[in-house]
Amino acid sequence: MERTQAPLFEIQNGSRNKGLITAEDPTSIGNAFQSVQNVVITRLGFGPRKGYSLVGAGDNTGTTGINSLFSYKLSNVGTSVINNEVLLRSHTTWIEWFNPLGGTSGKWHTLVAGLTSNKIFGFAPFNTTQLSTATNALYFCNGVENFSKWNGATTVLNGATVGAETTITVDDTTLFSASGSLLINGTTATYTGKTGTTFTGCASVPAASDNDGVAQLPDTTTFSTLPKMNYLLTAFSRIWGFGGSGTIHGNRLFYSQAGSATAGPDPEDFTAASLLIDPGLRDFPEGGPNINAIIQADDKIIVFKEDVINTYTMDYTNATKQDIVGTLAQGPDVGCGARGAVTQAKDRFFFVSKKGGLKMMGREDGSELFRPLQLTERILPTIKDFDFSNAKIHYDQNNNFIIVACASEAGISNDTIINYDIRKDVITLFKNVSANSFATYKGETYFGSSINAKVYKLFDGFTDNNANINVSATTETYTFGDAGSETSLDSFYLEGYIKNSRELKVRFDFN
Repeated sequence: MERTQAPLFEIQNGSRNKGLITAEDPTSIGNAFQSVQNVVITRLGFGPRKGYSLVGAGDNTGTTGINSLFSYKLSNVGTSVINNEVLLRSHTTWIEWFNPLGGTSGKWHTLVAGLTSNKIFGFAPFNTTQLSTATNALYFCNGVENFSKWNGATTVLNGATVGAETTITVDDTTLFSASGSLLINGTTATYTGKTGTTFTGCASVPAASDNDGVAQLPDTTTFSTLPKMNYLLTAFSRIWGFGGSGTIHGNRLFYSQAGSATAGPDPEDFTAASLLIDPGLRDFPEGGPNINAIIQADDKIIVFKEDVINTYTMDYTNATKQDIVGTLAQGPDVGCGARGAVTQAKDRFFFVSKKGGLKMMGREDGSELFRPLQLTERILPTIKDFDFSNAKIHYDQNNNFIIVACASEAGISNDTIINYDIRKDVITLFKNVSANSFATYKGETYFGSSINAKVYKLFDGFTDNNANINVSATTETYTFGDAGSETSLDSFYLEGYIKNSRELKVRFDFN
């Protein structure tokens, strides 16, 4: 059949761009679909979204969802094939790291145990280089336990252990300290020396399998006096942070010592002092009860609260510290309404408001001023009952998507993704994706589940972990010119790729 008319679904720039459009009256939405679910927009129309697949198995089966997901990139990684980037997850009372060589789909190993249950972790990488020597450091905290440090060193066993060995062979020891403690498949052992591929003088080595993970034990005790934050940012040679269990932390932003011409930065010093490079803190009492997110933009730290967006800068023309607070926007629901729900894509940043959903802030043309824009205003009737209080946001660089995980109604875990295609300025909904955190790991997007202690690779295949994906699209109501006369439809055109043995159903509600 030859198509004689343009498709009903249009993708255009400007005010006629349709994407997912809704209205209280479905007959007034114009030349677009009334609703679409689990689709992505293509050059010719739309197709089914890609699905997700389970990543790894592990010994720690939590009873709740993943609270935090983070990918740590290291410097000077040696020869091990797994330790240039480490994927971390937190859930229940553990932090675990992912070993892609363990088992058939990778394996999760314990990094920290015995934590206060179900707290959100913040992570701040702080890799430095002095005299051509790279030092890796990842700092993390959940607002309750101590501010902690890890060098990111991981490798795998080269051969199984039976237990109680004094020497063990691994793929590579480059990033590990000269002596110290190891976690072998989650069990603590010690060593007194190392070669390029062995640890020597070992004690308490457990029985373990070939390719089981080996990690350096993190330091969770040294920094007990530092602020206990759970949202962290590395910017301007400092660690910035907020959040925590104490009420004093709600509106307070902390920052560590910056470097100078004669000394390197010290991310472990938060003792406030007056020099420009010194650590400090700043309260933000306006615009709601808590700081919800921070991000770096140019020479500023952008501080988001529910009803205000502030800028925070340092006056570097003075040796003595002078800080300046400005305001980008202020008013009900103008800011970020969910903790940590902000991300950056190119020269713009995106965040989640408590009531309106996804917002974008970028510079106005020819100006240094930032202007907020509510992207989901066009679909407010669809999302008016959505719950954004625990929303998470992520930039998927491969597809140029901004994805927002949220709940389709109050009182349930996140079960829906609002997907914004930056290139096409189009919004669609991905249903039945229960995401509670995101990370980019080795160039791909991963998410932690909101309903179980599992991690999935997103946009992988066309099933949701081997379950079918229900895809639907509903057009507006058409009268074909005269609502009072009998109408007819001469032809209906549909094109696309249909997999063998798959059945395609098209329904007409006609007359």
